[in-house]
Amino acid sequence: MYTHVNFQVVHRLKSLLELEKLIMQVVEDLNKQAIKEEAENYYFLKDFVARDYDSSVKAFNYSIKYNIEQLPINQNIVGVEFSFDPYIEEYLEDYTGTVNMGFAWGAGEVLNKVNNYIYEFAESLKKDPSILKVVKLLDGNQQSGYEMLAAELYEIEMSIREVISVILFLEVEEYQNLSSLIKNKINLRNKLNREDFEENFENELFALNFSHYKELLKSNEGNVFINDIQEPLSRVQKFRNCIMHNRGFYEIGHQEYEEAKKKLEEIINVFWKRHKIHQEKSLSESVKN
Repeated sequence: MYTHVNFQVVHRLKSLLELEKLIMQVVEDLNKQAIKEEAENYYFLKDFVARDYDSSVKAFNYSIKYNIEQLPINQNIVGVEFSFDPYIEEYLEDYTGTVNMGFAWGAGEVLNKVNNYIYEFAESLKKDPSILKVVKLLDGNQQSGYEMLAAELYEIEMSIREVISVILFLEVEEYQNLSSLIKNKINLRNKLNREDFEENFENELFALNFSHYKELLKSNEGNVFINDIQEPLSRVQKFRNCIMHNRGFYEIGHQEYEEAKKKLEEIINVFWKRHKIHQEKSLSESVKN
């Protein structure tokens, strides 16, 4: 788990030393802010901190990774590593554990807390007129959040594939011959090799995109299911693209994704209830009892 963020800073300051002075001031201000905000979480320290600031506590630090000059136009690009490792060591001892437990256990709040400081660092640099561009690259805090979201997206995709597999099983005469069915209905770029799927314990649905399902299903139930999931699924796909390509949420926010995810879960649950999956006691459940 990374506990730093890599930035590229493009500037027209006179020297690298000038840029470092600016960065040092920004980091020092964030250190003061962190001490003040964390002290307010412990009311018995509030008055003490207000009277006497302990400058020895360093919640954040930085290092310069490279400095490349473009002399003709007096423009430099500098690699800056902003580390929040001291912050989580000092104030968020449960950072790793909380993040590993997931959003339901408060990981989102912890990630947002760190992200606010990362955002403040970049925004503070941009305020200087000599800073032309600040680009955030590897972000350890964002990576932790995206790994959890990727796990959620994996579950959604597999849940939908499971339902589609059942619908196809009910539609086709020979379930083992899905390759021929797909080849006849869908124009795929890649060749379907049944042996490859068998080796990985998959079926041919793993070669398809969500957009292919509507072309594949022919029953009323199949069409109803596809039509129901279309709108929330399109929102989840937009969110998925942001996660898989490691970029910000430009087209869809996290709240909108959560609403779409909940809607998909409801649709999938309705399908299983309709087929009485949850009303029949399985052999494994009988053995447990």
